[in-house]
Amino acid sequence: MTDVMVSGPRIHGKGRGKVIHYSRRAVNVEFAGRVVTIMNRNGTVTPSGVVLDVPFIEMPSECTLEGKAFHSDGICFTIRNVMDMHIGASSTLDIRSALNVLLPFAFPLRGSVMSALLRQPGSGTVQALSSLENAVFDDEVAVLERGGDYGTVASGMLGKGFGLTPSGDDFVVGMIAILRLIGRSTGGMAEAVAAHGDTFSRTMLTDALDGFYSLPLLALLKSLLSGTASGREVGQLLSTGHTSGHDTLAGMLYVLGREAGRSLHAPSPP
Repeated sequence: MTDVMVSGPRIHGKGRGKVIHYSRRAVNVEFAGRVVTIMNRNGTVTPSGVVLDVPFIEMPSECTLEGKAFHSDGICFTIRNVMDMHIGASSTLDIRSALNVLLPFAFPLRGSVMSALLRQPGSGTVQALSSLENAVFDDEVAVLERGGDYGTVASGMLGKGFGLTPSGDDFVVGMIAILRLIGRSTGGMAEAVAAHGDTFSRTMLTDALDGFYSLPLLALLKSLLSGTASGREVGQLLSTGHTSGHDTLAGMLYVLGREAGRSLHAPSPP
């Protein structure tokens, strides 16, 4: 039986699961449309994830989850040390202050939707190594320029981009986090998320809609509420994934900018 360091509160599943992604650092197992993420000791706990005290993850097969017991030929553990990863709505968030704290950490990044968010009007596509990257960038810009209600923007962003969780999906998590934090409606998003074909992203987005977030994002949200947010909390979020942290921050800035009535663009080069 493998020792569990910490578990998220949203691990659901029963019966046989299917491995949908594997690396030596983490494995994602789908159980009836939801994904459980199993990470090694260097992993960051997520609402639907568990961190095991092992140096690497062995490739599992014939996975089953019954109650709190996970069994496979490579991994066996019992869910314990469950962390509270929920945050509710609050009327105390200073929107302009939060925007001012986060803006210094926003800069165009190749492969991230942040580049589309900060694009100067009329500046065209960004420099990229492939036509596919430019096409994705143009699609993201088009969604942001069309605008509409938050649900429409979220629907347009879902599935866009690259990575295990596409940039657009992480962007929508950031949108949801701020909208829920300030008590605004996430209407229209639940339906779009439920129809999303990526089960890993759908699990992450469903958790977010219910107010559950990964530890780095949760810590940043709490520090924004308390007025103590600093580069430390933002940096921890930005270190998530290849561009995931930047994409999530972009979604947060998008909502904060709209609520504060400010346009967000990168400064023009000298």
